[in-house]
Amino acid sequence: MAPPLLNARLDAREIAAAANAIDRPAAIVCNAHITGLAVARSLARRGVPVIGLDREPNGLALGSNALVAAAVCHDPIGQEREFVADLEAIGQQLARPAVLFGCMDEWVLAMSAHRERLAASFVYPSPRTP
Repeated sequence: MAPPLLNARLDAREIAAAANAIDRPAAIVCNAHITGLAVARSLARRGVPVIGLDREPNGLALGSNALVAAAVCHDPIGQEREFVADLEAIGQQLARPAVLFGCMDEWVLAMSAHRERLAASFVYPSPRTP
């Protein structure tokens, strides 16, 4: 796997290119702290190209070699529209739909609230929220 883009600001083209280099659907792990790192490691062991996103540059997983790319994105709390735009920017560059993993409630809620908008580029492993 390629080394992660450590603490990089979101560059959708670079991120998607790293994921597209592996001929499998990618996973996007949002909230790159302890839970996100565990999810990323588990997926990477199975050959899944993993993109790590976090609102803070010190997320544990952002420096992990389990990721093909990592970036700081907008905060789903208070910047939900911008966060969804970050996901859309990446999704538009991906060769195939990626699976979204929100590793804390606020990430899951933001992604779920915009499920229809993101559906063309992403797969959800969680049920719809009311």
